[in-house]
Amino acid sequence: MSMSDHSVSVIIPVRDNPTETAECLDALRATAADAAMDVIVVDNGSREDNVRACRERLVTLFPGSSTFVALGRNANFGPACNIGAKNARSDLLFFLNNDTIPEDGWLAPLIGAFDHDNGVGAVGPLLLYPGTRTVQHLGIAIHPGGGPEHLYSHIPGDHPLCQVRRPLQALTAAALMIPRALFEDIGGFHEEYRNGFEDMELCCRIRQRGLNLRVMPGSVILHIGGRTEGRFDNELHNGMLLANRCDDCFRPDFHTLIARDGFEMRLTSALDPYPALPATRSTELMREYGESSMSALLDVLQRKIFWEEGYELAIGRLESSGDLDAALCVRLTQLLFMPHGKNASALAELATRLGQTDIAQAAAATRDEIAAREADATALRQTARALSTLYERMEDQRNAALYANWITANLGCATASAP
Repeated sequence: MSMSDHSVSVIIPVRDNPTETAECLDALRATAADAAMDVIVVDNGSREDNVRACRERLVTLFPGSSTFVALGRNANFGPACNIGAKNARSDLLFFLNNDTIPEDGWLAPLIGAFDHDNGVGAVGPLLLYPGTRTVQHLGIAIHPGGGPEHLYSHIPGDHPLCQVRRPLQALTAAALMIPRALFEDIGGFHEEYRNGFEDMELCCRIRQRGLNLRVMPGSVILHIGGRTEGRFDNELHNGMLLANRCDDCFRPDFHTLIARDGFEMRLTSALDPYPALPATRSTELMREYGESSMSALLDVLQRKIFWEEGYELAIGRLESSGDLDAALCVRLTQLLFMPHGKNASALAELATRLGQTDIAQAAAATRDEIAAREADATALRQTARALSTLYERMEDQRNAALYANWITANLGCATASAP
């Protein structure tokens, strides 16, 4: 089938935030006015004035190709999406958060994925933060401890890493396209989740049918994120539900995904994993750029964003030359990608010196949160041992040793051997 043979039902669950919903609908109209598309808004108990305004805008923008469903209560994300799917008219469903702004050309790459690969079960766009145009989502990675995270979050949206096709276990449902027949066969979103992890289970069910998940970087949508009220209030409930229903569906792949891109996994003193250039590559870059101009060094950091030693080199030179404002910018980026407590502390100190109160307070809060986790040596030791054993079972000796060596380096030899 070609794009002209497909139709798409865009399903948008909303709860207040009328300005963002209006911007989303306006962008849909502006970027896909000629597409075979209907738009379904499912209202999760917004205020009456917001319900009325949203309905009127929807009908005005998409006359004859829109549906507005007012639930009168907050049914949560999954149930609202399922209700929207039942009202769909098209062969493809596109679930979309209302705090998004689709950009020109977003639709064709998503539809094209199904035409070009029969093994695709669901696809998503590249999601970028507004303003910075850095990555919010290009696929979900599973951490060594089993938790999901957005892979390469905050890297520049035009970085080559965004164009890499990689095997993924999960995608976010903030912007997710799936054939309606497959969605119905799976049973839709499981409705016991409370605004979290329902997309993880959906992706599990898709993969259990032997189908793949893909991000199409040619499709770009801006996503504010974190706008759902009480978004993280039910993480324990949702996590336990996912573990019970999708046991053995997800495996740690953070280390393998970053290794495919030429990075190694490193650990902070609080056991947070992060990608970094291997020492051999870092040494090569140090020889090449160690004595280069400041502009050349900063330029290479834009491309080699996980060059840990490069950040230290740049910061040291900037602070020595008195260019503290530039050093602050580099320290901000460093903390995003290398979340060490020492980096947060250094950022807080420098921001305080420069009178950047908001940055200083945020960095200090990050420093204190990391310190609180570092203080629980027993929990960290148990986690590190368990993950070292996990990687041994996976026959990954490098990462097994990484966690074993972490115990020695951070808790001491005696502590490492203690029960």
